[in-house]
Amino acid sequence: MENEQLQELSKLIEELVEDNMSLAETLGRLRDGQDQLRADFSREIGLLREEFKGAVSFRVLRELCREMAPTIAATEALLAQENLDEPNLLRSHVSSISLTLTSILQRLGADKIPVSLGEEQFDPSRHLCVRLVKPEESPFPNAMPRSIVRVVEDGYMVEDKIIVPVKVDVQSERSSVVS
Repeated sequence: MENEQLQELSKLIEELVEDNMSLAETLGRLRDGQDQLRADFSREIGLLREEFKGAVSFRVLRELCREMAPTIAATEALLAQENLDEPNLLRSHVSSISLTLTSILQRLGADKIPVSLGEEQFDPSRHLCVRLVKPEESPFPNAMPRSIVRVVEDGYMVEDKIIVPVKVDVQSERSSVVS
């Protein structure tokens, strides 16, 4: 009887080992399938990101071209005129073009970065220093060192993110000459 029980236990153990081996093989196939799905998913996400980036770039460029095309055409028409000798007329056209370009930037969400001349301190995250100006050459001779004394070229931001920093002249150290 003991022998029969041992054979029965031995048979059950063999079945258990076979079931465990089958389970291990199934788990291995599942793991391999998950690895493949993860790789496929990563590849698809990468492709979607590239497509999205391309679509956004295309939409921004398309919108910019639609906004700029009339201004470019007006500028080319102005240049095609034979008589550009009238300074007031030319000034009026250039002023109009400047206003139109500024308006285009605003419609696209870009705003000029405001600068408080003679008071605001240079901030490299918002400003690009073009040159240092000695107090005796400055429009704000009494301004503190590192103060912005002149905007050379406007900068622009979108939703508080700097797109183009403001190009500025910055006050150097104070002059030793007392006024």
